[in-house]
Amino acid sequence: MLLFVADEPTPENEKEGMMQRIKWVDNLVAGRPRTILSILVRGNLRRRTIQRTNTLTVECVNALLHFPRILSLARKSNLIYVHTCAHAFRVLPLYFLGFRIVTDMHGVVPEEHEMKGENKLARFFSFVERIVVRRSSALVFVTNAMREHFARKYGSIPRSFVVPILSCDEPAGSAQERNQHLVIYSGGTHRWQLLDETVDAVKNANGNHQYLFLTSHPQVIETMLRDRGISNKDVEVRSVARAEVPARLKQASLGFVLRDKSVVNEVACPTKLVEYMAYGVIPIVKLREIGDFLGMGYKFIDVADFEKGNLPCDEELEAMRSHNRAVVQQLAAGADRELHELMANFF
Repeated sequence: MLLFVADEPTPENEKEGMMQRIKWVDNLVAGRPRTILSILVRGNLRRRTIQRTNTLTVECVNALLHFPRILSLARKSNLIYVHTCAHAFRVLPLYFLGFRIVTDMHGVVPEEHEMKGENKLARFFSFVERIVVRRSSALVFVTNAMREHFARKYGSIPRSFVVPILSCDEPAGSAQERNQHLVIYSGGTHRWQLLDETVDAVKNANGNHQYLFLTSHPQVIETMLRDRGISNKDVEVRSVARAEVPARLKQASLGFVLRDKSVVNEVACPTKLVEYMAYGVIPIVKLREIGDFLGMGYKFIDVADFEKGNLPCDEELEAMRSHNRAVVQQLAAGADRELHELMANFF
């Protein structure tokens, strides 16, 4: 049996980046007997067992009250796969008991809390992260930049694999169906996604543009637009099902993915950036050095140039789209090799 320590992916949370990765990993082993162990520190006072399919069981437990059950499931498992330090701290004793544990880091949790000004949480998760790095059988990262960050931080790390999420399995849109004036934003409303600066860029931009915001919290963006006096004539704000996003991306020409300079962003592999490039949307960026993309030569438009109206011609944009799709294909080939090795050695 495989044991996954994570929240269960559901239609309600599938738009979140972390849940997309959890669901993606679960789909890789869909035919294998497995249990998703959903652990809360302050909730799940009564243990619940849900049989989703004949191979998938979900157990909702409390970290303290049901630790004997957690330990029992760990002993029955061939492999424990833990999604992020945010879940690892709930099963931290397992790391000292000799179990075969693969930890999927997803990101840099201490630095994420530090960036939010949550210094106590940053120190706590630094402690958790150190244990996870020292005592995992293997680590999974989303970029080589993230692996290098951990190697610098800790001096040495266990066996590791770089496996980004690449769920763009549809063909890219054609030039005929693409609206060359349409600029899209697809994502959440977290502070680090710089929505304020994105909306400012919409207000300040020169050129004949139309805008589409796809988000789970449309009211947040609508308020920002209203506060800046931006007319809704050329701006559409929508919340759509996950399955509808690719079709929307294929219609757009450019897409906002603004990030500040920080280690959190420099080691990341934003799902939306991959989707933009796969579906022919040219990224509009503030920080160029996102994950491995700059080293792979991805093509982008600086947000300052966008605001000034300094944009390539249509032919140049098409060449940039073709180049970016090749970058995604190169990324996918590397991910396939690493994933094959991870599966062969640990699953």
